[in-house]
Amino acid sequence: MIYIGTGTDKQIYAIYPNGTLKWNFSANENIYTVPAVASDGTVYFVSSSGNLFAVNPDGTLKWKFVSGESNYHMSSPAIVSDGMIYVGSTDGHLYAINPDGTEKWNVTQ
Repeated sequence: MIYIGTGTDKQIYAIYPNGTLKWNFSANENIYTVPAVASDGTVYFVSSSGNLFAVNPDGTLKWKFVSGESNYHMSSPAIVSDGMIYVGSTDGHLYAINPDGTEKWNVTQ
């Protein structure tokens, strides 16, 4: 699968290698980061408002994480082998997010 987020139409697309659309998800926010895909097929991406989205393999919303600070920009998510998601933010924090969307910890950078 190919996953692409767009800043202009606020969508993330799942595209088969032959170019046909599997699904699209509307974040209602611009998407400027590279999506990351977990081993279970969950797609993670960050919106321009600094919200971390988790989308199920079928294109439905799994959860959305909003940091304590709104309108900060976050880096593209990184996923490690235990399923933890890490994102850096311009609010000066590194966030560790559990696979269920809850914050495990954050530390000032």
